Amino acid sequence: MKNALKQLKTISGLMNRTLRVLDPLIHGFWCVDYVLWGNNRVATYFDMISAQESMMSMINRGVEVKGMREWKNKSS
Repeated sequence: MKNALKQLKTISGLMNRTLRVLDPLIHGFWCVDYVLWGNNRVATYFDMISAQESMMSMINRGVEVKGMREWKNKSS
């Protein structure tokens, strides 16, 4: 029974996360600012966890990371 409830919560969480991904212009993006070959670049992600994982991976590889920020559409 506990296992079934845990699976249901996981599925519910994934559905909520998927709904947020479906319309990023309303909910926004997560951006990681970094420097590649002397040029400023921005990597965009739909959720904060992916952005954090990517940022840490970049840091571990020696990439100059300037920071992480959330971008939201001003009209929503």
